[in-house]
Amino acid sequence: MYILNGINLNNIPFIGGRQENSDIALSGFFDMPSRLGKTSHAWAIEHGIEPYVSAADIALGGYGGRSLSLTGFIKGSNQLECNSRFDALTLLIDGITGLVPLVSNWGTYMVYVNAPVVGERVAPGLLSVKIPMREPVVDMSGVIPASTSSEFGIDGISFTALGGASLKLAGDRWTRTAPKSQTVTVFGKEVAVITKKQEAELILSLGIRDLTFEGLKNKVQNLMTLLKAPGLRNLTYKNDKLRSFFVKDGFQASAIYTKRAIKFCVLEIKIIEPGISGTFTSITDVLGQLITDNSNNTITIRL
Repeated sequence: MYILNGINLNNIPFIGGRQENSDIALSGFFDMPSRLGKTSHAWAIEHGIEPYVSAADIALGGYGGRSLSLTGFIKGSNQLECNSRFDALTLLIDGITGLVPLVSNWGTYMVYVNAPVVGERVAPGLLSVKIPMREPVVDMSGVIPASTSSEFGIDGISFTALGGASLKLAGDRWTRTAPKSQTVTVFGKEVAVITKKQEAELILSLGIRDLTFEGLKNKVQNLMTLLKAPGLRNLTYKNDKLRSFFVKDGFQASAIYTKRAIKFCVLEIKIIEPGISGTFTSITDVLGQLITDNSNNTITIRL
């Protein structure tokens, strides 16, 4: 069931299909959005970056939205009827003047159509259709699971308690990252400049599973809540070192399967190791108000 702006798309009829590597027609609704604004600063005299992860920094920048996609088919007894039904869908979308609810079995999302609705001819009386949408305000509420003092997990919370299992840790795992910008020319000649190294970026893949879809959804929401919490997270991974990290680009969900006995999805999380150690605090004035620079970024210092 998919109801857009109060209109049941089945009445067109629009028949829900399947996203790639999934068994449902909707994608993007499990994605965690990216942070907005400036999330770090690269100091020339320090390795890596200074992360902006205080509660004030996170609140000041906020989070963006996420992209959803609905795929399916429009069928008619012949090409003329099929085309007419596609026109009915486009007229419905033409009438959208703001955010409208997309109601589905997977949740209700306030969206707008933000890109071309593309139809591809499969047969004279059959069109494959993709409807791209944007959800500008995302609900990331959840409950952070209690720490289990686990050997492997995030902040002492085992991967099992987070909802499933770790699948892979890839990226700059055993790499000395590239130096910061080094190319300098003086009077028409290149000169050598030795600089500090950049921050490390890794991709953590987690498999999340549950017996019910609601349980699966809650586990994804709980992970969002953990990753957007102030401060750095600590990752302990098998055959790896302890890593402190933060997340600024959210995560993307794939392999969403909801019609099996075990509901399942895969989350890919880009984690960033800042590389600058120490405790950071935001500067406030005598009234306790945050002090910002000319770009409205909170000014922080390392203790």
